[in-house]
Amino acid sequence: MKSGKPTIDADRARKLAASDMGGTAIARALNVSRASVYRLLNPSAGEATLRTPVEPM
Repeated sequence: MKSGKPTIDADRARKLAASDMGGTAIARALNVSRASVYRLLNPSAGEATLRTPVEPM
């Protein structure tokens, strides 16, 4: 049995998302976690964003 990080078919995940399939359904179809799907489809979600601009001091 192979161990390690499971791979996700990025092309297939993006095609399913483009066809309006939700994250949970994509995860089930690809046999991966929802978090993996969301990380793949929105890689910048982990970055902090500011709601209002901050002026320099």
